Amino acid sequence: MQIEMIDEELTYYPKESDFSKVTFWDTDFANIDWRKHSDFVIERVFGYGTEEEQRIVVRIYGWDKVREFEQSFKPTVFNQIVKTNLQKMMSYASL
Repeated sequence: MQIEMIDEELTYYPKESDFSKVTFWDTDFANIDWRKHSDFVIERVFGYGTEEEQRIVVRIYGWDKVREFEQSFKPTVFNQIVKTNLQKMMSYASL
């Protein structure tokens, strides 16, 4: 399920240096449309990124957007870590 952000402003515009090369290993950083590709970015960072990178994603999209993605995300055998990391970050939000 793609969560639309067309009319919403990002709370932070990321720089390439915010993320390791490992996180977006197969992606040209310059071609990421941060609004249009929000689901891809969230899934990728929560699957491969560090906790600091996950915090940056929350800074980019806000807690509501990340929480909405977490609730709609259907993990597979290959990406269960995404759900685990999302739930961990959501527990931080409730502190």
